[in-house]
Amino acid sequence: MYPDAVVPRSGQCLFDCAGQDFGRRVEEQARTQGDGWRISAASPQTLGLIRDEDIEWTVSRLGPHPYRTFHEKVDLRLPTAAMVPRTYVNCIADRARGGPRSAQAEGIDDYHELSTGHDAMITLPGEVAELLLGLA
Repeated sequence: MYPDAVVPRSGQCLFDCAGQDFGRRVEEQARTQGDGWRISAASPQTLGLIRDEDIEWTVSRLGPHPYRTFHEKVDLRLPTAAMVPRTYVNCIADRARGGPRSAQAEGIDDYHELSTGHDAMITLPGEVAELLLGLA
């Protein structure tokens, strides 16, 4: 399951999907503030959290993110990779349901939308659990 995720294709990395400006900002942050290997966690508000208790809970658990996870390319050439079922969950915040699909969901037939921000597991834990149970 890809919950509001970037979905690189074989031979791509997150930077290939997110654009050059994003890549430059992350590289600069890792180089100047992260000892060359890490970047700061995104703010809870950037991830769609608005309730004070969710923000406080999340901030106490956030840590730096390894830089390599952004620039290391995925390799999906194994024949079994195509057999793994995929589900995409687009967190659409307050946009209307049924709008254009996220480009990241291209080629993924099992598509769902949740009316929340990026951290659906915090803001809509019941709905995320239902989706996971439905996939099990």
